[in-house]
Amino acid sequence: MLKGPSTIPVPTFLRNRDGHFLMTLRCRVEKDGSTRVQVMEGTGAPDLDEAVCQSFSGLPWYRAELGGQPVAVTVRLVIEGSWENGQEFIDWGGRIPPMQ
Repeated sequence: MLKGPSTIPVPTFLRNRDGHFLMTLRCRVEKDGSTRVQVMEGTGAPDLDEAVCQSFSGLPWYRAELGGQPVAVTVRLVIEGSWENGQEFIDWGGRIPPMQ
């Protein structure tokens, strides 16, 4: 359902160390493809949670359809990522589905 992002910014205070995170987002995708993203299970670092949440907010998502008609859905998205000392962005390894 998701079209992006390919990277997530590492908060400034975490850039001077290696890191890894696992978190869960609740993503409400409306009929028009707009989204509302909330943290379900955070990382323990509020700035990192916010960076991840903002990276997934406001992006175009594929609309869900049932019987050819758009429907609103709520999805649970588990995100895992890591970075190395000095790295500014996390390549979270997400996959972008093909447009049909």
